[in-house]
Amino acid sequence: MDLWKEQDPSGISPNVSNERKIATASSGEKALYIFIVILSIITIIGWIFLLIWWFKTKNHLIQTKNSVNEASSSIQVAQTKRFDLLNKMIEQTKSYYKFEQKVLDEITKNRSVQMSSDINKNEEVLSKLQNLVNVQFERYPDLKSSNILMELMSTSSYLENEIASSRRAYNSRATDWNIMIFQFMTVIVATKLKLDTFPIYAASKQERADVSMKSLSDF
Repeated sequence: MDLWKEQDPSGISPNVSNERKIATASSGEKALYIFIVILSIITIIGWIFLLIWWFKTKNHLIQTKNSVNEASSSIQVAQTKRFDLLNKMIEQTKSYYKFEQKVLDEITKNRSVQMSSDINKNEEVLSKLQNLVNVQFERYPDLKSSNILMELMSTSSYLENEIASSRRAYNSRATDWNIMIFQFMTVIVATKLKLDTFPIYAASKQERADVSMKSLSDF
C-alpha cells in the first residue's frame, strides 16, 4: 500500500489498495506441488490423503467466499432498512410543516432512487436523505417535541451503527480471504478455481473530511 500516492476521490479505495488480484501460483509453487503429487502417487495412502486435502481445501474456500458475500449482503440489508426509515421520518416532518418547493423537489429526487447492489452508491443516497432530515430539525427545533420523530431518529442512529458493524465484519472476512487465496498450498486450489480478491470497504474522501459540529450544538 502506497500511503504517498494520491487517493481516489471516488472513495472506492482510499488508503487501501482495492486493485483486483487473481490468485496465481508461482512457477516455484507449481513445481513444488507437482513434486508432492509425484511423491504421493508413489503410495496409495499418500494419493488418498492428497485427494482428501484437495476437496477439503476447495470446500473451505467455497464456504469462506459465501461468508464474505453474506457479510456484504448484511450491509445492504441494513442500508435498505435505514432507507425506509428515513423515508418515514421525512413523511412525519412533512406532516408538521409545508416544505418549500425546492426542498420537496430534493426529497422527491432522492426518494425515487432505489437501493442497489452498490454499497457505496447506497451510502450516498442515505447520506443525502439524512441531511434533508437534519436540515428540517435545525430549521424547526420544535420537531424534537414529537415522540414519533425522536423514536425514528433513535432507530436511525441504531441502524447507522448496525451498518458500521456490518462493514467491519465484511472487511475482516474479506481481508482473511485475500490472504488465504495466496497462501501455499491453498493458492494451487485457488488458481484452479480462478478465485480473486474482494475489495475492502473504505471511507470516501468526503467522509474523511472534518465534520462540522454546528448542527450538534442545536440539540
